[in-house]
Amino acid sequence: MHILKTLGKLLVGVIAALVLAVSALAVARWGLDLYARRQVSGTLTFEPAALPATDYQVGPFIVTWDDGDGGWLRIVHSDAPGKVLWATLPGRSFIAAARGVETVTESRGHFTVKDSLREVLAHQTIDSITFPFGETGAGPSDSLVIRGRLQAGPGGADRPPNTAYTLTFTAVDENQLAFELEIHNDAVNRTFLTYASDPDERFFGFGEQFTHLDMKGRWLPIFVTEQGIGRGAQPITLGADLT
Repeated sequence: MHILKTLGKLLVGVIAALVLAVSALAVARWGLDLYARRQVSGTLTFEPAALPATDYQVGPFIVTWDDGDGGWLRIVHSDAPGKVLWATLPGRSFIAAARGVETVTESRGHFTVKDSLREVLAHQTIDSITFPFGETGAGPSDSLVIRGRLQAGPGGADRPPNTAYTLTFTAVDENQLAFELEIHNDAVNRTFLTYASDPDERFFGFGEQFTHLDMKGRWLPIFVTEQGIGRGAQPITLGADLT
């Protein structure tokens, strides 16, 4: 009887240890997933004497560089200068880049994507803001070019690793301002754009959803694929062809 009680206590202890181990593993995995989905943003550095506050006329849009509060950008339309269409966060980088490795698995049309960032360049410098022909005045022009560097740590642009970038705003028509980001490093295969969001702003759409209507503040993977991908796998394709 004493032996049975001892074995029972031992079994309870083993089960409790297994439960704790599984719980710890689940928490660790949750933490790693949360870290992988972190916002990639760092510091913003510039020379105030070289980049004073300036309004740039880009087609019907006004791109404002404000050198206060650590530096930030603001875009408005000339017909409604009081309404901010897009803005960055003061003193924070709005461009970042990284080298990542993805793992993609597929089962019955369901894709699981895991992304691992190996080298993150989250800190940004702005070296110049000019029109394509090199002038820094107020314009007007159809394009505006921002150049600088991205680096792994805050400080000077010579701190490795770092890479140059070019961000170009172009007025497409009276109602559209396009942007193009070029990272001058073939090893970089991830880019990030961080900008301000009004508390009342909402994000809808993104295809058919089975969770939330408003996607603001949520992690939303967008995977683009062509209809018909996966066809050819037997016997599924044979069954599909017969129906």
